[in-house]
Amino acid sequence: MLLFRTITVRKRAGFGHDTEKDPGPGDLAIFFPTCPQPGINLPENWREVYARFLFLSINL
Repeated sequence: MLLFRTITVRKRAGFGHDTEKDPGPGDLAIFFPTCPQPGINLPENWREVYARFLFLSINL
Protein backbone atom coordinates (compact mmCIF):
# COMPACT_ATOMS: atom_id res chain seq x y z
CA MET A 1 0.00 0.00 0.00
CA LEU A 2 2.85 2.41 0.77
CA LEU A 3 4.37 1.89 -2.67
CA PHE A 4 1.03 2.64 -4.33
CA ARG A 5 0.68 5.89 -2.36
CA THR A 6 4.24 6.93 -3.18
CA ILE A 7 3.81 6.30 -6.90
CA THR A 8 0.41 8.05 -6.96
CA VAL A 9 1.73 11.16 -5.21
CA ARG A 10 4.77 11.31 -7.49
CA LYS A 11 2.56 10.96 -10.56
CA ARG A 12 0.15 13.73 -9.46
CA ALA A 13 3.07 16.09 -8.83
CA GLY A 14 4.65 15.38 -12.22
CA PHE A 15 7.48 13.13 -11.03
CA GLY A 16 5.89 9.86 -12.15
CA HIS A 17 8.17 9.13 -15.09
CA ASP A 18 11.08 11.41 -14.22
CA THR A 19 13.84 9.27 -12.75
CA GLU A 20 16.59 11.89 -13.10
CA LYS A 21 15.13 14.48 -10.70
CA ASP A 22 13.96 13.66 -7.18
CA PRO A 23 11.24 15.78 -5.58
CA GLY A 24 12.50 18.46 -3.22
CA PRO A 25 10.87 19.89 -0.09
CA GLY A 26 7.26 20.82 -0.85
CA ASP A 27 7.30 19.46 -4.42
CA LEU A 28 4.76 16.73 -3.65
CA ALA A 29 2.37 19.04 -1.81
CA ILE A 30 -1.10 19.48 -3.28
CA PHE A 31 -2.25 23.07 -3.82
CA PHE A 32 -5.06 23.80 -1.38
CA PRO A 33 -6.90 26.94 -2.56
CA THR A 34 -8.56 27.80 0.77
CA CYS A 35 -5.30 27.86 2.69
CA PRO A 36 -4.22 31.51 3.18
CA GLN A 37 -1.22 32.20 0.96
CA PRO A 38 0.21 35.73 0.71
CA GLY A 39 0.27 36.92 -2.87
CA ILE A 40 -2.20 34.30 -4.12
CA ASN A 41 -5.42 34.60 -2.13
CA LEU A 42 -4.20 36.96 0.58
CA PRO A 43 -2.82 40.46 -0.02
CA GLU A 44 0.89 40.99 0.63
CA ASN A 45 0.04 43.58 3.31
CA TRP A 46 -2.50 41.39 5.07
CA ARG A 47 -1.17 42.22 8.53
CA GLU A 48 -2.00 45.90 8.09
CA VAL A 49 -5.25 45.40 6.18
CA TYR A 50 -6.77 42.87 8.55
CA ALA A 51 -5.41 44.26 11.84
CA ARG A 52 -8.73 45.93 12.66
CA PHE A 53 -10.61 42.65 12.14
CA LEU A 54 -8.25 40.90 14.54
CA PHE A 55 -9.00 43.54 17.17
CA LEU A 56 -12.75 43.12 16.65
CA SER A 57 -12.65 39.34 16.94
CA ILE A 58 -10.56 39.38 20.12
CA ASN A 59 -12.88 41.80 21.92
CA LEU A 60 -16.16 40.08 21.16
